[in-house]
Amino acid sequence: MTLRTAAFAAALLALGPATAHAQARNTFSAPTGELGANLSTDPTQISRMHGELSFYTGSQGNVTGNALVLQVGGGVKVTRNLEIAGGVTGHGFIQSQNGVTTDRFAFGNLLLGVNYVRAINPQFRFKVGGFLGFGPWNYQNNQSTTEGFVQNITGLATHAFQDLWYHTPNLVHLVVPARLEYDVTSSFVLTGDAQADLGIGLGNSSTGFLFIFAPGAAYWASDSFSLGLRLPLQFQSFGGDGTQVSLEPYARFELGETGFLSTRFTLNLDDPYGFSFDTGKVWGLHVALGGHF
Repeated sequence: MTLRTAAFAAALLALGPATAHAQARNTFSAPTGELGANLSTDPTQISRMHGELSFYTGSQGNVTGNALVLQVGGGVKVTRNLEIAGGVTGHGFIQSQNGVTTDRFAFGNLLLGVNYVRAINPQFRFKVGGFLGFGPWNYQNNQSTTEGFVQNITGLATHAFQDLWYHTPNLVHLVVPARLEYDVTSSFVLTGDAQADLGIGLGNSSTGFLFIFAPGAAYWASDSFSLGLRLPLQFQSFGGDGTQVSLEPYARFELGETGFLSTRFTLNLDDPYGFSFDTGKVWGLHVALGGHF
């Protein structure tokens, strides 16, 4: 073996594991199924299911409120790159005042549509969708019902403006969500999420527009564990302060070859929902679980 041949073989051995790792990652490095954590570019994946439980608690005077949101979704691929997908939410609000506890629960909006998912090469993948979100059963006589009020306040308290189509009963939403990922190395991934949402008002509600762009990054400390960070930048025309910035650190664990478990924290940095730990402001703690088949 010549010196040149030996050097070339050594280079292949050195690059082999990193290249194999990059090629093996065919799922998105996301913290939730909604963003694509269990969506695979592998053509053998046919279906997926996922859920996320979100929580917020806060007090003012002698009143304590606890918000809970359960978001469940899934999808089925009808072609190699096209997925029919959807989701639904349930909302709960528990309030304690002077030793008396009351609770209210609501069935939230439905989301139905499609995702197009594709890997351009082993390092670059993306998904883009088109969805319809609606929940008019919590909106009657040109106003939200009690369930609609619970749906709205718990969704905004835990998610701010993110995934708004699940939390507003007075709007029909036309949604285009997208996610891009690029593997800089076998361990470090640059990410970007976008949510474009046209909310068409029901009754006397105003039509508005929401756009969220969330640059981020994920670091895979091992094949089964990653840490990530997202920076959602939110622009909306539904009234009040039209912009807001949030910060979302997260951790994700792989469960076998097809499942994931993750936790993330939504920290609102400015008005209208931040700074999160100021009086009257909100934050969100989330735990997500899912898998593909």
